[in-house]
Amino acid sequence: MESPWTSLPLLPPYVLEDDEPFVSAWNGGRGAERERVRLRLEVLPEPFAGQRDAPLVVLGRNPGFVDATPSECAPSERAAAIRAALSDDADGHVHHYLTEAWAGTSGARYWLRCLRQVGEHAEVSHEELARRVLAVEFHGYHSEDWAQLPVTLPSQWFGFDLVKSAIARGAVIVVTRGEKDWDVAVPGLRRYRQRFATNTPRSAVISPRNLPPGAFERVVGAVRQ
Repeated sequence: MESPWTSLPLLPPYVLEDDEPFVSAWNGGRGAERERVRLRLEVLPEPFAGQRDAPLVVLGRNPGFVDATPSECAPSERAAAIRAALSDDADGHVHHYLTEAWAGTSGARYWLRCLRQVGEHAEVSHEELARRVLAVEFHGYHSEDWAQLPVTLPSQWFGFDLVKSAIARGAVIVVTRGEKDWDVAVPGLRRYRQRFATNTPRSAVISPRNLPPGAFERVVGAVRQ
């Protein structure tokens, strides 16, 4: 499937043309009633990050939103890395939150907490892990809190297709958020033998204690490839 994300506007509001009517309706309704679920179009969406043929795929709901702090990387560097991840150029397909350049950002803190034990057990560096993990969000627009949209955005189908491709190549898939939603969105995912979900819905940490028996070993084995 051709990625729609190469057509993302160069200036805010950062919303794809096909998504815009639905996103505007959401922000004008639910988002106006409750600020924390408003989709933040002043920041670039992050629907996925990492190599698209990575051996480990981590599924979430949508990227969070926190105000920028002095520890965040420069806005120009942030924009360049995100747009590279969304481009068709495979050289830019890296999980940037796991790289040294992004250390200290809120996103890096989240992802290093999520994958720290995976890297330690697989005995790979963060930079190596950045090219062995593909993160896919249920939708790519930032918000402070998650709320289920009453419609499937046109852009979501590309993310669902990335997961279908992961199943086809035999990747290990870990669902950290939105397990029931993902199982409906990608037919066959629930029955896929290499698909696992974290035990604690509130915790995205991928660890032996937070996965079913034997699942963490599969995750580590995939990353070691």
